[in-house]
Amino acid sequence: MSDSNRIQYAFIAEDTYGVKKTGSNLQIIRAVSDDIKLTNTFTGSEEIRTDRQLVDLKSTRHEVSGGLNVELSYGTYDAWLAAAVAASAWSSPVTVGPITTISFTATGTIADSGNGFGSIVANQWIKVSGASTAANNGYFKVLTAGAGSLTVADAIIATESAGASITIVMGAQIVDGTTLPTYNVEKQFVDVSNTFTLFKGIGIGAFSFELPSEGIVTGRFDMLGNAEESLAASAGSGTDAATTTLPIYDIHLQKILEGSTLASTTVHEWSIVYANNLRTNIEAGSKFVSNVKHGAIDVTGRFVRYFSDKTLYEKYIAGTESALASVFEDGVGNGYVFDLPRVVFSDGGRTTPGRNNDVMGDMVYTAIRHASEGIMCRIARFAA
Repeated sequence: MSDSNRIQYAFIAEDTYGVKKTGSNLQIIRAVSDDIKLTNTFTGSEEIRTDRQLVDLKSTRHEVSGGLNVELSYGTYDAWLAAAVAASAWSSPVTVGPITTISFTATGTIADSGNGFGSIVANQWIKVSGASTAANNGYFKVLTAGAGSLTVADAIIATESAGASITIVMGAQIVDGTTLPTYNVEKQFVDVSNTFTLFKGIGIGAFSFELPSEGIVTGRFDMLGNAEESLAASAGSGTDAATTTLPIYDIHLQKILEGSTLASTTVHEWSIVYANNLRTNIEAGSKFVSNVKHGAIDVTGRFVRYFSDKTLYEKYIAGTESALASVFEDGVGNGYVFDLPRVVFSDGGRTTPGRNNDVMGDMVYTAIRHASEGIMCRIARFAA
């Protein structure tokens, strides 16, 4: 009898679609649960017989679907996040400092008299640390960038003269792309000797994350593939250890930003679903999926907060475009930013739940392509 506490998951990128990869280490991946499985489709004869019996039944199609349910932790799912948004790779972070030539003005400007900002790029996210004024530390989206000056969207910064030893990091990022890697995903039943199952041809069809009002940020990676193979030993030569970073909780939410100026706002619950609308290719003569292909991107989610004013709801009524960014940082300073630079609120409500309850503003958002940034979604990461 296998114990669910003794399941281990690991993965490796494929060289050839749907082909078992051997001779390399697999990366152990953390998960809460899974429902990934093979669907074996059978087709039966429709021939009419006077004895009413079924003439024949054959397996005609194999397809793998399902996914892994997870808890968000830093660095654990970066490969799959990149695969989900179809980015070829995360960009390289850029660090400026620590230096003492940086100053701030309350108009949203960060200046460096030493002109050290030459590698920082507009529309990307930065993390500032070391400023004497608390409001000047944290995560900001860069609107314009020059060697001597940056303007940022979240205009909560306060005027501060140069002098403090300040570090600015432009985080690594991924944005919507067209690259579709596929994976071998291995599931080992550790307490049952010589029992492995290998899912092949796995594309990441979607990711989702949900911030509760209390608790851990949970998520899911949905998958689509072509075959399952039972093994007596791992296909890999070994495994690379899983990350050890701790889960990110609701208390680790740094800020939710909304609107064209990305102003800070409160939130009760938040979620995001990034879907690739993967489809399978089927060819006559084989019951196995021959490939998986991307469809169009759909990015949706919910934005729920206590109802206190009508501004957000009226954006839904009028169809007014907005923007959303959510910033998380775990207990030791590792951070993620989920940036949707152009959204519309495609549904909304301010329903009354009855006596002794709070009225909630429950908004559904849909991301669309931002004309100047050329993307629907950006994810930035910052190592502690």
